[in-house]
Amino acid sequence: MVWFNVGLLLLILAAAEIFQSRRGPSGETKPPGVEMSGSYTLPGHYFADHEILGSVPREDRSSRSLKRRDGKPVYDVVYTIDVNGRRLPPPDHGGSDLPCVAFFGGSFTFGEGVDDEETMPCRVGLKTGGRFRILNYGFHGYGAHHMLAVLQIGRVEESLDCDLRHVIYWALPSHAGRAAGRVSWKAGPKYVMVPGGGVELAGTFEKQRAEDHGFLTGLALKSHLASRAVERLRETDDARLMVELVEASRREVANRFPECDFHVLFWDAKQSGRRIARGLRERGIPVHPVEDFVPGLAQDEASYTLSRYDLHPNARLHERVAEYVSREIITPRATPRPDRDEPRAGPAARR
Repeated sequence: MVWFNVGLLLLILAAAEIFQSRRGPSGETKPPGVEMSGSYTLPGHYFADHEILGSVPREDRSSRSLKRRDGKPVYDVVYTIDVNGRRLPPPDHGGSDLPCVAFFGGSFTFGEGVDDEETMPCRVGLKTGGRFRILNYGFHGYGAHHMLAVLQIGRVEESLDCDLRHVIYWALPSHAGRAAGRVSWKAGPKYVMVPGGGVELAGTFEKQRAEDHGFLTGLALKSHLASRAVERLRETDDARLMVELVEASRREVANRFPECDFHVLFWDAKQSGRRIARGLRERGIPVHPVEDFVPGLAQDEASYTLSRYDLHPNARLHERVAEYVSREIITPRATPRPDRDEPRAGPAARR
């Protein structure tokens, strides 16, 4: 009986190990048979290296991105980047005194898997009738650490031709792991927490790695099951780091743009992200859980995502989020310009 129980335990552990080995660093199953193609994949065409941010989009060009799963299309879209390295904005009324809205975040904000005119920031610009200039600083793999770095290195001011009124960051729980460098891509700026609160830049993540491990920890991480257990133990520290990064970004915005407000949209704020959302609210940062204003999102996620194999928002969800942002965040402070009735394309949009 003893040996039977030992054998059964080993069998259960082996099954769990195999299951975890098929899951990514954030727990998602890695689907086989995924193929990416289009000019998006050409070396040097779409992605450019940046000494602090890690990767940035190449300026002033369009790139086609096709994704297939087992030969079946998931999406076929075009990403257009303007002369300032941002996703193509919608037309606006023009003028240097025009109020503008800056959006930060990762691929959700950028609009991975949807066309230029379907992204949430673009839809916000169209819904507000061109009364705001839209600045989309989101990009694939970005997080709160990229937002802070973009603000600190002056990347916003260097091309700002409008009056910044709103900063909106679309957060995900996975951004915490990104800020700690626990990703499989070039993670960009590395921030560490300092005694007494706050964060400071401590170089960059030069390549994919989490951190240097001791011998026993490194040995344990060779097991997918043990690796997952260690990852869960780190989640609290990662959440604290993310809260500090968002708070530092809010302070940076307040110092550089005193008339600007700061808001956080949060996907999954009620589940795995609730610790982060609670920490942000304790700092007095407005948090808007997407689940609150998209009824049924949690129960019918398939209706709002690109595919069962790609959980990025589809055009329908981008539209719903844009409706909320336009109505609840931007419109209350909107300043209509009666002297300009029709929106016109700015220099970047006309290219």
